[in-house]
Amino acid sequence: MIVASRAVEVPIRREESTARDSSGDAYHVILYNDDIHSFDDVVRQVQKATGVSTEDAFAVTLQAHETGRAACYMGPHDACVKVADILREIGLHVEIDKAP
Repeated sequence: MIVASRAVEVPIRREESTARDSSGDAYHVILYNDDIHSFDDVVRQVQKATGVSTEDAFAVTLQAHETGRAACYMGPHDACVKVADILREIGLHVEIDKAP
C-alpha cells in the first residue's frame, strides 16, 4: 500500500508591530506532534494562542502531525512566551527557538 504525503504550506502568524525584540532577535514557537489530544482540540488551542483562522490552525496542526513539529508563531521573545503558555494550558509540548 502506498500512502501519499502532501506538502502543507503553514502560515506563521507574525507579531504585527515587529517580529524582533529589543535585542534584534526574532523567535518561533514550535508545536510538537501530540498523540494525547484530539486533532480538533489542538486546532482550537492553536487558534486561541495565535489568533489565526481555523484553516490556518488546521494547517499548523496537520504539519505537526505529519512531520513531528511545526512553527506556529513568530515574534519577539515576550510574545512567543505568551503564545507558548496558552498552548501549554492543555498540555501541548512546545518550545521557543530563535528564528533563523
